[in-house]
Amino acid sequence: MKEHQNRIFDKGSYDDILKKAKKRSIRRTVIISFTITFIAFLLLATFLFFAYQNMNNSMEDYSELRLTESKIQGANINHDKITISYGIESAITQEQYIKNIAGLPFTWYNEQTLYKIYDAPTTIMDSSITSINGIHYYRNGQRVINFRYPTAGAANDDRDLLKNLPANSKVEVALSFKKAMKVEELADYFPNAQWVWVADPELEDRIAEELRSVTDTEERKRMGYVIGDYAYGFKMEKDVNKSSGNFITSLKKLEKQHHQTAISILSKTTNPDDLEISGVVLTGTASELSSLNHMHLIQFVSVGVIIPY
Repeated sequence: MKEHQNRIFDKGSYDDILKKAKKRSIRRTVIISFTITFIAFLLLATFLFFAYQNMNNSMEDYSELRLTESKIQGANINHDKITISYGIESAITQEQYIKNIAGLPFTWYNEQTLYKIYDAPTTIMDSSITSINGIHYYRNGQRVINFRYPTAGAANDDRDLLKNLPANSKVEVALSFKKAMKVEELADYFPNAQWVWVADPELEDRIAEELRSVTDTEERKRMGYVIGDYAYGFKMEKDVNKSSGNFITSLKKLEKQHHQTAISILSKTTNPDDLEISGVVLTGTASELSSLNHMHLIQFVSVGVIIPY
C-alpha cells in the first residue's frame, strides 16, 4: 500500500499529470479564444454586411431622388455620368452635369456625395452660383440664365447683348413669355426648344401679391426673377406629349416625398396637356437667336453660356 502511494506521488508521475493538465488547459484556452475571436469576427462581419446594405440602399434611394429632381429642375442641365468609389466605411459618388449648347457639351458642375455606414448623405458641388448685383448670376465663368414671371412685367434684359455678339458664337438663351401657353402651342412657336419652364404657381401668386404693394418702378424690375438652375420644367424631346407626361410622372414621384414645388404644380393640374409653359431655353448661333428678339409674345430675354467659336 505504501509502495502504491509512493508511486502515485512519485515526482515523475506527478509531472506527467501536470503536463497533461497543462496541455488540456492550453487546448481549452486556444479553443475558447478561437471561438470568441470567430464570434467577434462573425458579429463584425454581420454588422458590416447590414451596414453596407443600409448604405447601398441609402445610395440607391438618394441617387434616384436626385436623378428625378434633375429631370424637373435646372434649365438645360442634363445628368451626364456617375462614378462610385468604395472605402472601408464609406462610399463616394461623383456625378457630372452638363449643358447642351448648340450640340456642344459644356460641363456645368460636378456633384460629389459622401455616404457613410453610420451617417446621412452629404453633397458638395464643385462650383457655386455668384452674383454682383442680384440680377446677373455666374457659374464656371459663364452667365446663368434667368426667367421672369409673366405677372412681374417687363424689365431690362439681354436683347442688345445678344444682338451684338459675334454672329457665329454658340449661345444659350432663356425666353420668358408675356403670358403662359399650353404645350401644344409651344410646339408651334418653338419646335426646337431644348427645355421649357413651368412656373411654380404658389411662388407666382406670392410675387404678384408682393408687387401690388411696391410702387417704385426700379424695385419692381428687380422682382420676379427665377435663377435658371433652380427653375422647374423639363427637357423637350421630339414627342412633346411624352416629354410633358414624363414631367408629371416625375412630379408625382416627388409628391410622395413631400416635395413642396411638386405639390404646388400638381395642385394646379395633373394633366400634361394643361401644363402652363412660361418660358423656354433655346441654343444656337447668335445670329439665329437674335431674330427671336422681336417676337410679340416674349417679355424677357436672358443670355446664358456663350461659346465664342
